[in-house]
Amino acid sequence: QMQLRFAHQYFEESRLKRNLNSSALHIQKEKVNAYSFNADYTKTISKRNTLFYGVEYVYDDVVSEGSIQDVNTKSLERGPSRYPKSSWQSIAAYVTDRFKVHDRLTLSAGIRYNHIVLDSEFDTTFYPLPFTNANLSHGALTGSVGGVNRPDHTWVLTTNFGTAFRAPNVDDVGKIFDSAPGLVVVPNPDLKPEYAYNIDLGVAKIFEDVVKLEVTGYYSHLNNSMMRHDYTLNGRDSIMYQGEMSRVQALQNSAVANIYGMQVGMEIKLPQGFRFDTSVNFQRGEEEFAPGETSPIRHAVPFFGVSKLKYANKGLQMELNVRYNGERSFD
Repeated sequence: QMQLRFAHQYFEESRLKRNLNSSALHIQKEKVNAYSFNADYTKTISKRNTLFYGVEYVYDDVVSEGSIQDVNTKSLERGPSRYPKSSWQSIAAYVTDRFKVHDRLTLSAGIRYNHIVLDSEFDTTFYPLPFTNANLSHGALTGSVGGVNRPDHTWVLTTNFGTAFRAPNVDDVGKIFDSAPGLVVVPNPDLKPEYAYNIDLGVAKIFEDVVKLEVTGYYSHLNNSMMRHDYTLNGRDSIMYQGEMSRVQALQNSAVANIYGMQVGMEIKLPQGFRFDTSVNFQRGEEEFAPGETSPIRHAVPFFGVSKLKYANKGLQMELNVRYNGERSFD
């Protein structure tokens, strides 16, 4: 089997900001043309063995504009943009093999090579950036191996090990914005890709064809993880941003980061066409920016889950669901 896909997407986004009692309206607009090509192939080698492979190319053209309008006179002048003028390219190829050892055991393994190229041009008219260009070119080989074992119709055992790669994009390298009052995030052209090693183990059990329990544990180890930290620009830890002196921060590569967690699910068949499903997730994360300096990862989510009560009878389907999550403390 073969699938070929050519795609084009056009995005336009704008931000408007005006401080209380100020006549200056700051306008920022982003326009992105995204082009992509995918070729995906499936080859059945035998009844037990299937090969998947393909290639992908993505090109993003990013144009960012800034202006300042006087809300009283309606006059318009050029202002700072949020992003640099940029092009972003991704070239990738992959191959995966799925092999059914026997009716109860299926194994899979695959590799993927991905190369990212980013070119950005910075305007130093409004901010004292010590550089005018950012040119990144990074590639990596990633892979995965896993299996699914079904000892009988009531048990499912799964495991996966894989690696992952993420190169900095335009948002990571070039964005200038106020993340919070008194803080401004500036570009960092020295960002390096982050690389992850992931493993997960899962088990599911059906009891009397009525109750299904499922537990999955996972762990990720990141090298060079991209995190936001205090930064200096031309030796200064603060700059003037939209009329306010703001402390400088930037995305930077931490030494290492670890994320681990567990997902627990349950399904119960109830009488009279009712069914109850619930799933909860627990996660923790910690980064080490420098030897001996650790802190929680901002993007490690607090406890969250969803519970659903379902009813189905003669073509009628109804559902009541509740979603909930734990505290994300200020500390």
